[in-house]
Amino acid sequence: MQPHCTTGNIVGRVGCILDYDGHFLDVAINYLLFFVNLAVCVLALRLHTKDVVKSNKLRSYALGSIIFVVVFQIGLCLVVGCMGISIVWCAMGGWIISERRRLQESRDEELNRLRENSLAIERFVVVLNVIALLYYAVKLEALTTVAHVCALVLGAILSVISIKLFDEVETPVQIEATTPSTPLVDNKDEQ
Repeated sequence: MQPHCTTGNIVGRVGCILDYDGHFLDVAINYLLFFVNLAVCVLALRLHTKDVVKSNKLRSYALGSIIFVVVFQIGLCLVVGCMGISIVWCAMGGWIISERRRLQESRDEELNRLRENSLAIERFVVVLNVIALLYYAVKLEALTTVAHVCALVLGAILSVISIKLFDEVETPVQIEATTPSTPLVDNKDEQ
């Protein structure tokens, strides 16, 4: 794809970036992947933590992450003349892969039951992402593939940050040495 979104006012350029300059197949592929990845991310967020306060903070973090990636994608395209939203769905794909690993390593029984259902859906979405990435690796220049891989890594990093910030930490049980409040030996004989 040649950079066609480099001239005109900012609104027209952003519109051109977001609609792939009218390339219907690219619009269909990328927006389908955007919404499918977004749906899986929302499902995974529900499995992330049981704590309501942490869950609300996590949702805010996730929304902020998506906004950051969207703004990054548009800014990148304005600067280098690219078009599209593939960085966004790739970042979500990286987040999904990282979340899959977290869910697979979980010891929480309730989470494991829910995980069985979500892993099949996530696996399907990851396969769709890989097919699209291979298609674009063949169709577009190598720099686009590098950008897609970097976006996958960015998504995984955002997931790891969320895990560090919002997962319940399993603390080992510590046994404290205590002194009994009552004597172990009955001292009635001394009285």
